[in-house]
Amino acid sequence: MKLNQISGAGVPLSDFWEIGDYDCLAVNDTSKFDLAITPVHKTVRNFAYFDGHAGNRKVTTTAIGSLLPGQYDQ
Repeated sequence: MKLNQISGAGVPLSDFWEIGDYDCLAVNDTSKFDLAITPVHKTVRNFAYFDGHAGNRKVTTTAIGSLLPGQYDQ
């Protein structure tokens, strides 16, 4: 995907993230290895955006059962 395709879709580059924190609460497919069970940063997920800046978003769900935030599957 090219940057002009993203801009052409009407999404500002500062709002469209390219990579972010990945954990079982953030995705439906949890078959990957080395995946955090809960958010690593406990209350936020970090993202890198197409305009080059980094930011975070608040996590709305931070635990699965008795697992604590930041726990891994290993």
